[in-house]
Amino acid sequence: MTVGNVTVSPNDSRVVVGDLSIDDDYDTIWVRVTQTSPSGPWPWSFVIIGWETAFGYELGTVKAYAEREGEVFTLRTGRPPVEFTGSITLEPRSFNLQWVKNGYPLSLRVDCSSGKSVPIEGGDTFGDGPSAWSFRDLSSTVLDWGFQDGQSYVNPIKPPKIRIPRFQ
Repeated sequence: MTVGNVTVSPNDSRVVVGDLSIDDDYDTIWVRVTQTSPSGPWPWSFVIIGWETAFGYELGTVKAYAEREGEVFTLRTGRPPVEFTGSITLEPRSFNLQWVKNGYPLSLRVDCSSGKSVPIEGGDTFGDGPSAWSFRDLSSTVLDWGFQDGQSYVNPIKPPKIRIPRFQ
């Protein structure tokens, strides 16, 4: 759903894109940011985008880059918000504002979807479920993997040294 279209002006430090309400059991907002202004020979910097309620940025903020093809960013903190009605806001960086001041408009379309994040349940974890097969190589060797800060990682395994006999 399109929340709004905005064109950043040279003096904008914060822009309200539009209002967005989510269901009372939702804890995630996916934000698609698409650059609608003409492309140019410069790399646009990021904007800070967030969903602001009466209790602040309850789902956090994220750096969002202006891309002509659009890109999706996730607002999620791991807990549901207190308030379920708020506004999508963006804060352009000074690098972008310099280009705007020099006559190059920055126009963005912001689309949002909301939902509930779902944790992995027992029986579908990396060690004992069907997803464990994706962590095996062609020789059926189980790869070394682990968790850190809520993310899963595959650790590279160094191949064993093979000693090749020399023939004289």
